[in-house]
Amino acid sequence: NAHVCPDCDGYESRGKKIVVVGNGRRAVGMALNLATWSDDIIICTNGRSPEIDEPEYCDKLDALNIPVLTSPIEQVCYDGRAIHCLKLDDGMQLDADKIFFTIGQYPADDLCAQLGCERDDEGHTLVDRHQHTSVLNVYAAGDITPGPQLAITAAAEGATAALAMHRSLVPEARKLAPRARATALR
Repeated sequence: NAHVCPDCDGYESRGKKIVVVGNGRRAVGMALNLATWSDDIIICTNGRSPEIDEPEYCDKLDALNIPVLTSPIEQVCYDGRAIHCLKLDDGMQLDADKIFFTIGQYPADDLCAQLGCERDDEGHTLVDRHQHTSVLNVYAAGDITPGPQLAITAAAEGATAALAMHRSLVPEARKLAPRARATALR
């Protein structure tokens, strides 16, 4: 009943009472994604600052009637494996069928940092469509790059990077000239 991925576990949450535990842009984004499946969503910051200062965040949460509570969670109430509520330290009790955590995922890529690869504001190494970074002959794939943090995605990115690396090693004299692009039939 505790999840981290609205894409993977959202469908199973349809029509359920959902509490998103987190703050800032991540919590807002997760709550908005989960609104596809339920109209009973609350964000609980668990004592942290909401960090929801952007008017866009407030407008979208207000439009979907998603409240933001800042009290720390005191207790998770459950029967067997089923969560049924969260008790906050201010005495409030939130009915909950599903809890989603917005765990901050930060790439562990000291090498890319040392090499000076360009990064986004979440610390992910930026790459082009061939997984090449901003540093010549340096490629990156998987959870250190932006996008879905899925094993299948990482495997595909790794294969793309490997093919691009191999092509970069082939001398120009051994490469065929690119063909002209085909035009679409109308």
